[in-house]
Amino acid sequence: MKKVLKFYENTKFRCIAMFLILFAFLIFNGFSNVQLAKAESIEYSSVLEDLSKDENFNQSKYIEKINDYSLQLIQIAESESKELFIYVYQPSGTIRPLKATSINISITSGDNLDFKNYKLSLISYSSTLFKYKVKDFKVADIEERYYEISSIFRKWDGKIDDVLDKTTENSISEVSYPVAKSYRISGENNSEIICEDIETIKIIDKYVGFIRYREGFILYLDACDAHYVAFSTDKRIDTLLEADVYYMESDVYETENLTGKHPHYGAKKSKYKKLTSDDTASDKPIIGKPHKWSRIETVDEFIKSEDLTSSTINNISEMKWVLRFAETEYKSAPSVTGVTYNYYTKVSDVSILRLKFETDGITYNLGVIDNKQTGSDNPGNIQKTLLDKIINIVIKVIIFIVGIILFVELIKLVIYIFKG
Repeated sequence: MKKVLKFYENTKFRCIAMFLILFAFLIFNGFSNVQLAKAESIEYSSVLEDLSKDENFNQSKYIEKINDYSLQLIQIAESESKELFIYVYQPSGTIRPLKATSINISITSGDNLDFKNYKLSLISYSSTLFKYKVKDFKVADIEERYYEISSIFRKWDGKIDDVLDKTTENSISEVSYPVAKSYRISGENNSEIICEDIETIKIIDKYVGFIRYREGFILYLDACDAHYVAFSTDKRIDTLLEADVYYMESDVYETENLTGKHPHYGAKKSKYKKLTSDDTASDKPIIGKPHKWSRIETVDEFIKSEDLTSSTINNISEMKWVLRFAETEYKSAPSVTGVTYNYYTKVSDVSILRLKFETDGITYNLGVIDNKQTGSDNPGNIQKTLLDKIINIVIKVIIFIVGIILFVELIKLVIYIFKG
């Protein structure tokens, strides 16, 4: 018995000792994390401090212009910690607090041109001069770095920017401004910077929408939304060979009843799609003939191949090209309670990044100046005939009646069980 008590006391002592050691470790580790977090907080130099290092910099050149809401890139810079900064002249200054939101950059050139859209974080500003950090960007660990920058964006502002025609049911989230410059950085302490002008192409007219294919089901139990962007450019395009498209996706769960539609949106995710003139896509219906289409089409080809609504035709008929860049699922099913449940993907903030094309026998591969635009929530093709609607209502009524019958039978079964 004494041996048992002694073993218990030793074990108890060891447990207490272990607990104290663990407690001390957690406290020490907690303080270490706090100190580490403080140590990692970085203080950045100011925009004037950086720009003044250039002996040719003259702040008086960057005067305030009250009604000029543009963004003009002055310079870029790399930090020792592999961060990338951009310096922007914003003529409106702080009169109207407009901030740059994102920027299109490719770190490759020529046939390998590959633009990505990066978010920007404001670091410092003074009057009309602003310094931004390019978020989620790490400078490559190579001797010479290349940056081709096509455009820079700011948030769309209804008080100063043009409003899209209401008939389009489209909206703009970010407005783009041309940069059209390339930078080569090399040498000790990034001492050698070569800046050159580059050619770009601008989107002058644009419409974002989608086609909904029912996949053979009247109730949309399994349907396909095929998303597209129609557009025209400031340069003539004889043959469009390739295109890169940026957009955002979010999952949507929606309830629909007599009071209307009530959507609940998931988190937005950035997406990129590369298209070529040889690419095709199709839906896969369980019933009926599949639809097949080219990723890159002329507007005339698009109108001929789809049963579009008159408003869609009116909105795109004067444009030249269509990019069919994504397909997402759409599911919709009624319930016995009269509520319809819809599940689909919302595509938004569509922007064309790059176009490769031929004109007069010459091939061009250019970055694009384009806004970020979101289309209507309504499909652009004709959905239902009167017969379809009648059949749909009949099916909903049948589902409701069957539900009532099953409910009554269930009540009878419960009563029978309890009486038995």
